[in-house]
Amino acid sequence: MRLDMLNKLHESHLGVTKCRALAETSVWWPNISSQIEDMVRQCNVCAKLRPNVKEPLLPSSFPEHPWSRVAMDLFDLHGKTYLLLVDYHSRWPEIRLLDRLSSAAVIARLKSIFATHGIPDVLVSDNGPQFASAEFRKFTEEFCFTHTTSSPRYPQANGEAERAVQTIKNLLRKASDPYVALLSYRGTPLRNGYAPSELLMGRRLNTKLPSTRTRTSLPNLPSLLEKEGKYREQQRSGYNKRHSA
Repeated sequence: MRLDMLNKLHESHLGVTKCRALAETSVWWPNISSQIEDMVRQCNVCAKLRPNVKEPLLPSSFPEHPWSRVAMDLFDLHGKTYLLLVDYHSRWPEIRLLDRLSSAAVIARLKSIFATHGIPDVLVSDNGPQFASAEFRKFTEEFCFTHTTSSPRYPQANGEAERAVQTIKNLLRKASDPYVALLSYRGTPLRNGYAPSELLMGRRLNTKLPSTRTRTSLPNLPSLLEKEGKYREQQRSGYNKRHSA
């Protein structure tokens, strides 16, 4: 029974911290924390695809409302190209398969996502040709949102979103079932104590694991902003010390 629960906790190959956070919402027994750590460290898939440790990125400001500022990126997986969006507020990811690497293909997928979550105030991307075309600029004007680009020379300016994007990419590369991986990630509490689904939709997702929380969960915004502010200040302070800023 315990081994089965441990396997379910790590089914999507989340890291130690996220597996522990997921366990806190569903199961507990003595020494579960150390057992989770052992399972993650002994996982061959995670060891093979574990990213190199790099300089932490400088955190960006935290939006007060969900889906107001969204990061956008393209990535390849198993020979196919996908469009990835990550909400700065909730870290909720949306992924769409692209049949072509064109502005028209990206716009079509964005319209599908906007029909579900609404149009963000700001959409952030790199300077890829799909996002820099006249066709894409016309799309931003018609849908009344601001498109900004992050400088490739200063990725720290887009640190929080870039970190979330890299997390999702790595998660999907390790996952045997991408939909199970997304379900698990969206329902796992973040550092602030809330899962992406709680921050975006005000409710917890029903997953394979038993739940100890009520299904409806509306975040306490003042508490959330305080936690995020403290976390970002710690990250910023550490970054400045390392760079003698």
